[in-house]
Amino acid sequence: MKAGLPSVKTREEWLASNCRAGGKIGVDARLLPLSVAGQLKKGLKAGGQELVAEVENLVDLVWTDRPAEPANKVIVLPDSYTGVTVQAKLAQLREDLAAHNAIGLLVTALDDVAWLFNLRGNDIDYNPVFFSYAFVGLNSVQLYLNESKYDDKIKSHLGDSVQLRPYSAVFDDMKALAALNVTTVNEQDSGKSAASPKVLVSRSCSIALCQALRGLQIEDVISPVTFRKCRPS
Repeated sequence: MKAGLPSVKTREEWLASNCRAGGKIGVDARLLPLSVAGQLKKGLKAGGQELVAEVENLVDLVWTDRPAEPANKVIVLPDSYTGVTVQAKLAQLREDLAAHNAIGLLVTALDDVAWLFNLRGNDIDYNPVFFSYAFVGLNSVQLYLNESKYDDKIKSHLGDSVQLRPYSAVFDDMKALAALNVTTVNEQDSGKSAASPKVLVSRSCSIALCQALRGLQIEDVISPVTFRKCRPS
């Protein structure tokens, strides 16, 4: 099946015609982007099926000889090549947050993370990126990166304003962020309706991360980092 050709069914059309009415279609919540999930849900609803986001990949449960994750070191790309420092880029992003009236931006695209922090890696062949996430808030920044990938040089490059966190901690941290901000709104509300704080996510953000932010307003946008990358400084 060659997806995209006029005579080939879309994924949702194929699923709707090959699964019984009322059936449930399981997906890996950490791999499926929010935008794709919405399209699938809409297509399956017409056939009476339901999309179910699993928190654990069923393939991983039986994959006994899975290779270890890459532990390659990331490297610093000097300002002479980037033209803009990390701190200047973060300041620009906070202007974008203010324009959207948002408290933070969750960065999930690997090339966006690499550009934002002036870092490069080789976790994926022929791509200068590394497995990571980042969260840029109004007053703090977290870079989610396994400890095996960085050293004191990276810490010095990022400075005290960027907190390094384990790669997998992003899910618990986003849940904690949502819980803290929802509690704060409730305490300040005094019986009046109040909007929850807003977090920006890209359209490639996974269902699992959006679920972790449940309780907050989530606005899926073309990432401000993407626009900054293609704009002259």
